Amino acid sequence: MTIDQLKGNVIVNESMLTGESVPVTKTPISTEHDEFFDVKQHGKHILYGGTNVIQTRFYNGALVKAMVIRTGFLTSKGELVRSILFPKPVDFQFNRHIYRFIHCLAVIALCGFVYTVILKMSREVPFKNIIIKAIDLITIIIPPALPAAMTVGVVYAQSRLKKQEIFCISPRSINISGCLNCICFDKTGTLTEDDLSFSQILPVNLDTVTYELPIENPSSLKTYNKLIGCLTTCHSLTLIDSKLIGDPLDQKMFEATNWSLEEPEINDTNKFDLLAPTVVKSNYQNIENENVEIGILKQFQFSSSLQRMSVITRKLDDQNYVVFTKGAPETIFSLCDQNSLPKDVYDRLHEFTEKGYRVLALATRDLHLSFVKMQKLSREETEKDLIFLGLLVMGNMLKPETKDVINVLKQANIRPVMVTGDNMLTALSVSRECDMINSNDQVILLEIDEENSLPNHHRLKWKFASQPSHVNSTSIKKDQMPLHNLDSNNLNEICLSIEKDLHIAITGKTFSIIRDEFPESFLEQIAIRGTVFARMSPDQKQQLIELLQSVDYYVGMCGDGANDCGALKAAHAGVSLSETEASVASPFTSKKPNISCIPKLIQEGRASLVTAFGILKYMACYSLTQFLSVIILYTVRNNSFKYQIL
Repeated sequence: MTIDQLKGNVIVNESMLTGESVPVTKTPISTEHDEFFDVKQHGKHILYGGTNVIQTRFYNGALVKAMVIRTGFLTSKGELVRSILFPKPVDFQFNRHIYRFIHCLAVIALCGFVYTVILKMSREVPFKNIIIKAIDLITIIIPPALPAAMTVGVVYAQSRLKKQEIFCISPRSINISGCLNCICFDKTGTLTEDDLSFSQILPVNLDTVTYELPIENPSSLKTYNKLIGCLTTCHSLTLIDSKLIGDPLDQKMFEATNWSLEEPEINDTNKFDLLAPTVVKSNYQNIENENVEIGILKQFQFSSSLQRMSVITRKLDDQNYVVFTKGAPETIFSLCDQNSLPKDVYDRLHEFTEKGYRVLALATRDLHLSFVKMQKLSREETEKDLIFLGLLVMGNMLKPETKDVINVLKQANIRPVMVTGDNMLTALSVSRECDMINSNDQVILLEIDEENSLPNHHRLKWKFASQPSHVNSTSIKKDQMPLHNLDSNNLNEICLSIEKDLHIAITGKTFSIIRDEFPESFLEQIAIRGTVFARMSPDQKQQLIELLQSVDYYVGMCGDGANDCGALKAAHAGVSLSETEASVASPFTSKKPNISCIPKLIQEGRASLVTAFGILKYMACYSLTQFLSVIILYTVRNNSFKYQIL
C-alpha cells in the first residue's frame, strides 16, 4: 500500500525504492494551506509500499495516522514487481536487426510455402499432405527455439554478475550495457566517499559583517551562539537503538560539536509543549550551571530541488523561536538579507570549492510569533530574510577505485560525464582529481549574462573556468580571464570550433535556460561537449540523460539512488550503488559502494552480446541450410528421413 501521512512522524528505510540505505523521516502533510496533492511534490509525506517502518513517533497520546491512497500494482512495490514481469521495451539496434532478420526469414518461408504448394499440386498430391509439407518449411526456416537460444548469453551473464554482487531486475538491459559509450556519474557517494570529514567552520561576525578566524574544533566552544545552534539542530538525525542514524554529512556536522541528541519521554517533552520530536543538549553548562537544551519543533526536510533544509527551534530558557537553515551557498545567499553577507563572501566560497571541499552555507532568523502562528508558517514564509552565519566546510575524498575506473573507461573510448547537485568549482576540482578532465585540458564555463539579458530572452557568456596545469593559474585572476558573449548568430560556430581536449561545464540553471530559449542544435552541442554538469536537480539529470540519448549515445547512469531515480530509470543501463539486492530505482544494483561495477557490467554485456551474435548466426546458417535441403528433396520427389533431420 502507498499511504499519505496525516499525523505523527515515521522513520522508514526506503532502500527498496531509492537504493539509499539511510533512513528517511516522514512528516505529516500540512493541512493549513489548500493545495492540490502531488505525489512527486509531497513525497516527504508519503509512506511507500514495500518500504520498512523503523520507528514511529507520536505525542500527547495521538497515534500516527495515515490514509491509504494506492494499493496493488499502483504502489512502489507493485511497480517493482511489474517492472520485473513486464520490463519497458528497450530501443536497441541489435533487437531491431533481429526483427528484420526474422521478417526476411518469413518472406523466404512464404516463397518456399508457395513453391511447395504449386509443386505438390502439379503432382496431384493429397491436399492434407501438401499443407503438412508446406508448414514444415515454416518451422524449419524460423526455428521455434530461437527466442530461448538468444537468452542463453543473458542468463549466464546475469549469473556471473550476481556472483560479483551486481543484481539485475531487467535481464534484457544486459545486452544493451555492452554497447554503452557514455557513462554519467553522480559525485557525492558515487565518485567520492559518503563519509565526509569535518574540516572547519568559517564564522561571520554579525556586528562587523566580516569573516572571523576558522574554527576547526567546534566542541572546544564553551559558549552558546547561533552558529552552534545551527550545527546542532539543522539536521534530520534520529536515534535508533541508541545510535545516530541519518545523512553522513549531518552526522559529521553534529558529532563535531560533541553535543548529545535525545529522543525524550513525554515528561521531558512537556518543557517544549509536547511537540518536540528531538532535543539536543550541550556538553557544557551555562551560567545557571545547567546544560543548554534546544528543542526542534518543526522540520522542513532537505529537498534536492530547493537545495536546502530548515528547522524551527526553541531554547529551554527562551520564549522566542529561532529558524536555522543550511544548504547550497548560492541558494542560501539569495534568501539572506544582503546586508548580512560579507563583501568577500563569494571569494571565500571559491577558495574552498576550487580545492574540492564540499561547502554549505548556514543562516538563521528570529521568529517573534505565538506557538499557533509558528506552526502554521509555510516553508516560503519561514525561509526568508535570513541572517548569514557562516560557511561549513567538509572534506570529500575520492573513493580509491574512482580514478582507475575512469581511466579504464577513457581507454575504451567510453565518455565519462559528471552530473551532480554540488557546487560547480567543487565538481570541477573532483573531475580533474579523478582524471575525468586531464591536467592539460581546458574547461569552458557557460554562464547566464545577467547584465545583458532580457526577460525570456537570456544571453550567455563563457570563460575559461580554470587554466591547464602547465599554466601558472595564480598569475591569472578570475576577473582577468576573457569573457565572450554568445548569441544565436555564433552559438554553433563557437561550439564547432572547440578543440577535442576542451570541455564544457554548465550549471543546472544555465542548462534549463538553454533548453527553454536556445536552438536545439546548440543544446545538442552542449550534450556532446559537456563533461561537468553541476547544481543539477533530479529532473534536470533525467532531462540530460534523455538529451544524450537523442544524439545517439547509449547512456549508462551510476548513482547512489537517492536523488537519481529518474535518471537511473531513463538511462539505457542504470546502476544504483546500494546495500540492497534490488530496488525499483534502476535495472542494476551493485552492493559494492563504488564504480568498479561499471567495467564489469560492460564486459558482461559485451560477452552476452557476442554470444547472442554467435547463436543468431548459427541458427540462421543451420535453418537456411536445412530449408534449402528440404526444397531440393521436394523437387526430386524425395524427403528427409527422421535420422537425417536429427
